[in-house]
Amino acid sequence: MVTTFDDCVGLLPVDYRDRLRPEFSFLTLLVSKEASVYESLQKLRHHKAVGSWPPQLNGVRVPNFQLTKEFGGNSQQYTQRLTQLTTGYKTEALDTAIMMKSAEHEYLGGQLLTEAYSPPLIAKIKEHYKSTVEPSAKVPTLDRSGAITGFSVNPGSKREYERAIRDVSAFAGRVIYLQREVERKRAEKSAKKSSLKDQADVEMGDVSLSTSSVGDQVRAEIAKLGIVPKGKAESSATGKKSGTGTTSSTKNRQLPKPLGKSSQAAQARKRAHIKATHDKAKARKSDAKGKGKDKAATPAQSGSSSLGKRHKRTDSNATTSGKAKKSQTSK
Repeated sequence: MVTTFDDCVGLLPVDYRDRLRPEFSFLTLLVSKEASVYESLQKLRHHKAVGSWPPQLNGVRVPNFQLTKEFGGNSQQYTQRLTQLTTGYKTEALDTAIMMKSAEHEYLGGQLLTEAYSPPLIAKIKEHYKSTVEPSAKVPTLDRSGAITGFSVNPGSKREYERAIRDVSAFAGRVIYLQREVERKRAEKSAKKSSLKDQADVEMGDVSLSTSSVGDQVRAEIAKLGIVPKGKAESSATGKKSGTGTTSSTKNRQLPKPLGKSSQAAQARKRAHIKATHDKAKARKSDAKGKGKDKAATPAQSGSSSLGKRHKRTDSNATTSGKAKKSQTSK
């Protein structure tokens, strides 16, 4: 069954396959161009139907001329005329583009008719036969005694040549048909994707984002699945320490839906681990403080005792000096 380009070329006589392969490839290229032109034509017709402009005309703007402040209020009739002229030009240009693309599509379609592509293919076969096959495909002719009397074209090569001329149009038509099927499937796929995109745009347009943002919708869907967002446990623990994190989060948005049993157990284990780590750190900190107090007490006590001794020596000295003064006075 002939289902590919190579299958069609393989059915040609061996002597003409390499010569006709480029010609068949050109026919497939014409089919692709015809499909592309038709797609462009349909887009232009769609712009005409909905009142929009293709990219080539969308950039054409109404010319803006600077006017004085005093005359600005009297320019309305002129600016309206400029707008009308610009719109008229764009409309006429779009109509002309549609006619041009229609003519191009008809021209390419005409090149793919049997009456158009068969004569050049047959001419290629004849030229190749005369220049290459016939000179190298001669066999000797013999008389009754077996002597060579001359040379003539190989009857087998002659039959291959005649078969190539007879069948080339059918093989070329098959190549065109197969390529058109490829382009048709591609166009259907593209139209389906475009339809799905338009449908999605309409559905998104029906959603009111004034009461629920996209982020809130995503978080709600995640909560339905029972998935705990990464970093949520850490933020809740920080909120407990500061006393403000949980309160501010609950004020800004609604609380998520309850988690499943497995998620709750995982959350409980995580909280217990965080609490145990916090308690160990607190215990190590308190132990370090206690040891520091014990070390500081010894030099303080020794300092106080030496200070007491200095006070005693001072008092005794003061008493002695007092007694000496009294004795001098009595004398």
